This record gives sequence, structure tokens and C-alpha cells, in this order.
Amino acid sequence: VSSTGHGPKGDILDIADADWQRGMDYYFLNVVRIARLVTPVMQAQGGGALVNITTYATFEPEAAYPTSGVFRAGLSAFTKLFADKYAADNIRMNNVLPGFIDSLPAKVDQRGRIPLGRYGKMAEVAELIAFLASDKSSYITGQNIRIDGGMTRSV
Repeated sequence: VSSTGHGPKGDILDIADADWQRGMDYYFLNVVRIARLVTPVMQAQGGGALVNITTYATFEPEAAYPTSGVFRAGLSAFTKLFADKYAADNIRMNNVLPGFIDSLPAKVDQRGRIPLGRYGKMAEVAELIAFLASDKSSYITGQNIRIDGGMTRSV
């Protein structure tokens, strides 16, 4: 399971090249590097599952987090390419796209964006991750699975 904190923020044209590079390291290359290390091990053992925690903003970028939106969209493409290539080795990769979760301070204005009217629970996200890492999800690969209370508007 891979996850990361928040990378560089700022106005999209004010972010320095070095900060864009740092964002790529945080949000994208961390997964590529892990995949390079564990894929041969998973091939030798007959399979495995990788789960990446990304964000609802993968498909609906937020102006406040431009490096996150850009590189996590790229991560979705990488995940699909990886999943297709290594499916024959029984290696799966999926992304979990949480919305606002109760590990964050609750803000009424954000809660109003969520059709279910509440923040998600850390336990709900953990259960989804555990499912995707388990053999119970052996027919799921290359997917972006939203867990956001219906917040994202795209279909």
C-alpha cells in the first residue's frame, strides 16, 4: 500500500520547476519506485496486489492542489498500464480515491459538498484497502475506486 502527504501547493503558474519535480516525486514516482522493487518478488511468489491511495481530485482537480491533481492523474494512467502488463503474472494494482475523511478537521463548507452529508471514516477507507489487497478482489485490477460520499460529479 502506498500513500503520501501533500506536495507543493500554489498558483499553477507560480509553482517553481523544482516544486513541480518534488510533486512528481511525492505523487507519482513513489509508486513507480515501489512497483520496480516489489514486482519481481511478486512474480516469483505467483502474484500480489498493490494499492495506491490517491485522491478524489484525480478526476476533478482542485486549484488549491495543482501538483496533486496533475501527477495523480498520471498515476491513474500508470496504474492501468501496470495492471495490463502484469495481469498475466497475477499481479494487480488499483487506486483508492478518498474524499474528505474524518482524519481531517471537519469544515461545514466541505461537508456541504458531500451528498452523504458527512466525512468518510478512516475505517471505511481501511476496509476498502484491505479488500483490494486481499484475494477477495482477485478480479479487480487497474481501477480507480472512489470513496468520497458521492462528492465527485464526473461519471
